[in-house]
Amino acid sequence: MIPYRLYEQLRKLAIVVAWLYFFFMAYMLFQPQPPTEFIPDESFSIIHFLAFFALGTLVGAAKARWSWLIWFSLMFAWGAGSEILQPYFGRYYEFQDIVQDILGSAVGFGAASLAKRYLIAPPENARDGAAAILFRPPFSLKSDEPLDLARRQILVVRRSENVACPGALCFPGGGIEKDERPEDAAKREFQEEVGIAIRVGAKIAEIKTPANAVLHLFVAEPEEPLERDPEIIFDPSEVVGYEWRTLTELLDDPDFLPNNLEVVRKIVAGEISIPR
Repeated sequence: MIPYRLYEQLRKLAIVVAWLYFFFMAYMLFQPQPPTEFIPDESFSIIHFLAFFALGTLVGAAKARWSWLIWFSLMFAWGAGSEILQPYFGRYYEFQDIVQDILGSAVGFGAASLAKRYLIAPPENARDGAAAILFRPPFSLKSDEPLDLARRQILVVRRSENVACPGALCFPGGGIEKDERPEDAAKREFQEEVGIAIRVGAKIAEIKTPANAVLHLFVAEPEEPLERDPEIIFDPSEVVGYEWRTLTELLDDPDFLPNNLEVVRKIVAGEISIPR
């Protein structure tokens, strides 16, 4: 299997190559029709398939954020849109070419995604982790006030380029040190990442990560009761920003980490309750 560190380096290279190839494709697709005496008419469909197969493979290899559905939708729009626009650039429109564009994208993207799933070794330093959901003040886990999950905001952070899944939004948290309890790790990581001292409440979920580690997820509140937003000082080596977002907003955000998203879905659906 390919070591994870090598894969991350190759993925960054694939991003650059994918953009260069995209601009090359745009240039070629919007050029006047090439002389057909050198390229037989029956070969154009095969050329379209191979061209978009290469694009799908590069995008599948480079993808680290957003879901496969969003990426494929973008390639679908590019394949169909570029073909429809070609008559304005001295070429002609053919429905068969759109089919070949979409088919090539799907096959290439699927092949790259499967290769990543089965040929990439998990991170060597993968270990169990802990994270916490902190509701925006004023809030107390001991309060009898009804908890409106549709409107209540929580703290999420945006991951830096130095950690796995760069650019993704997620709950603050991190790895559990040797002989450390998960709740202690959640408290420590929260303090390190965003500079907030928290009191950890009940564990609401255990999430399986892509690296086959377990993420323990807790609810939390500031150690000292607050009536306004706490001062947040994030660690730029791990976090590049933060946001207060409602759970329902996170359901539609393509940047939100998929394993965190699954927990949010269950909370909103009532499958996971927030202990008070």
